[in-house]
Amino acid sequence: MKTIRLVCLLALVGSMFVACQKEALDASAPSTTPSHSALREEGDCDCVEEYSDEDKVIYEYDRGVKVDVWNDATTVYFKVYRLDTDANNDDQIGNLEVDGVKEGGDNQNVYEFTKPIGTLQACDKLLTDLTVIGAGGPPIVIEDLSYSIVTLCPPPPVCTYTYDTGFGGPSKGAGKAWWYYYPAGSGVQTIYAGQTKVAGTVVIDAAGNYTITLAPGWSLKTGEAESVKIQGYPTVPASRPAAGLFSGPSSYKGTSLTGSIAPQSVYVIHLDLQYCTLQAP
Repeated sequence: MKTIRLVCLLALVGSMFVACQKEALDASAPSTTPSHSALREEGDCDCVEEYSDEDKVIYEYDRGVKVDVWNDATTVYFKVYRLDTDANNDDQIGNLEVDGVKEGGDNQNVYEFTKPIGTLQACDKLLTDLTVIGAGGPPIVIEDLSYSIVTLCPPPPVCTYTYDTGFGGPSKGAGKAWWYYYPAGSGVQTIYAGQTKVAGTVVIDAAGNYTITLAPGWSLKTGEAESVKIQGYPTVPASRPAAGLFSGPSSYKGTSLTGSIAPQSVYVIHLDLQYCTLQAP
């Protein structure tokens, strides 16, 4: 785990600045344990869809002191501010030093600074020490404020399609071209794509009601208006029939995986199929 440490000092100007600065150098100065409230917790380093300060972590300390932290691809952003509704100077915290160098003007109500991410990766922690002075009481010593780096989620995989003709049924048809047919009463039978690939199942009951179930990864070919073609016959055709010529009450041409046709003794179930292989874009 890679770590970067950042030391900061905040103080009020004027006489309170001198007194508070002496307190800050006192090793016995009180420390606080933060509470967190944010769209994500400090330890939540899941990826984000886009970088945004809406994904910030908010660290809350005594007397209304808050530290917002978020990051993008190159930078970690810090915002230190105060809001104490019970105090007269409800939003005043003084000055800020980062690594011993004063940041911004005196007595600002909000201090913002950044650190480069450098070689930090997802879930690596950035540790920051802060001392908040002039927040209406003793110094608030914040040791090892821990922030976990988030990164963008990888783009979702995309489908690369291969295309096949499918036939449903247990029986091989005759002729030069490969095909299968479905004898009435066969129950649930396999759909074969490209002769040997199992692409799903089909069942046709005695009333001619059919149900086609495609296996994972398989779908009807996109853009085909008649990717499902079914034809019933009184006897088995002598060779593979031309699916484009299917017609009559014992036929169906469309895209529905369920439906009904007039019952027959034999069915030819022809499908135009595609198979999705997921790949990184």
